[in-house]
Formats: sequence, C-alpha cells, structure tokens
Amino acid sequence: MMPLLGKYTLSSLDKSTYVGEYYNVLKKKYSDRTVALFHRLFKIAINTAVEDEIIPRNHFQKITIEINGDLENVLTAAELDLFLQVTKKYENITNYTLILVLAFTGLRRGEALGLRWRHVNFNEKTVTVECTRDQYGCRTPKTKNSYRKIPVDQMLINQLLSYQRWCVETKFSYGMKVDKENDFVFISYQDGAPIAENMAFYSFKRILKILKMIKRKHRSFS
Repeated sequence: MMPLLGKYTLSSLDKSTYVGEYYNVLKKKYSDRTVALFHRLFKIAINTAVEDEIIPRNHFQKITIEINGDLENVLTAAELDLFLQVTKKYENITNYTLILVLAFTGLRRGEALGLRWRHVNFNEKTVTVECTRDQYGCRTPKTKNSYRKIPVDQMLINQLLSYQRWCVETKFSYGMKVDKENDFVFISYQDGAPIAENMAFYSFKRILKILKMIKRKHRSFS
C-alpha cells in the first residue's frame, strides 16, 4: 500500500484518490482476485486507524470494487483480520509469516516457497518473484508475466525483518551456515531446513478448525 498511497495522510486521502491511484493502478498489474485481497487489506488498515482514533470514521467502507464472479471464496476484511489473528496466536512464526506473505502479496504457494532472502528488498519494500518450488524442487515460472516485483507495506517488512532474525538464530542453533542471499525464506523450526510444500495446507487446515470452534462458541452465546 505504502508505495502507492504513502504520500497521502489518512485525513487527506479521499475515495476518488483511492480508486484512481490505488485500485486502478493495481488493476493494471494484478488479477481480480489479488486486487480484491488488497482492497480488503486496505479496509482492515483503515478500520484499525478508526479504532486507534487516528481518523474519526472509515470513509472507504461503502466503496464497491467491480470484480469477476468467481471470487466467492475470498475472505472479507473482517474474516481475513480474524484469520490472521488466529494464525499469529496458534501457529509457529514460520507459518504465520508465510500466511502473512500470501495474504499481503497475492503470491501463489509455490512462489512463496521459492522465495530466497535476496528476493526481499527491505529498503525498496518489494518482493520479487523469479522461481517457484514444490515437491519436485525449484524451477523458473512458466510464463513471462509470472516474473514480477510486488510492493509491500511496512507492517510486512517489519515481520520479515523479525522473522529473518529468527531464521538466523534457528540455523545457528542447528550448526548450519547462514547465507542471507541464497537461503530460502521459509524454514522449519524443527531442523532449519526449507519447509515442505504441504506445510501451508496443514496450517490452513488447523486454523480453519479453530475458526469453526470460535464460530460455534459465538453462536452459543448469541
């Protein structure tokens, strides 16, 4: 968000500016699914600013984004916010950081697993995609459009910095060498090796189970 909207204060940002300089720019670069996700993340950020009394109300709540009809399974802003809260509370730091990256960049799972630390530019606040990884190993993307540089906000940068420090400490604890250029970003807390490609699947499964329990409890008290 920051690379596109960072020059505006929250009090000066209006609906037309948001649509013209954020939404329309994203539409030229990303799929409808990713644009919808960015829009939901933006609304989460604005709602947080309202709760912290930085701004009096959310002026962007009623903005409707025209997207294709195949996005029914995309989480709402409130659902995504709860999903990330549960992930942070119950999952380990690798799974939380992975899911945060997926949520804030729109990367595919294989693209996220293929990230090395050289692909994260902390100064420019970008993540570059140039490979994908699965059970068969690493390979280059299938299409030219899959090579891309994605802007990320300061919150994700802060999490990645914190996670990188954890990665260094974890690899040292296992007597492993650290290469901040070529090491894969996402490693296991169990042995310091790159995580398996099914790790995200099992993490999502656990989180959804917890969310269902929370939903049942909420219904029982309502």
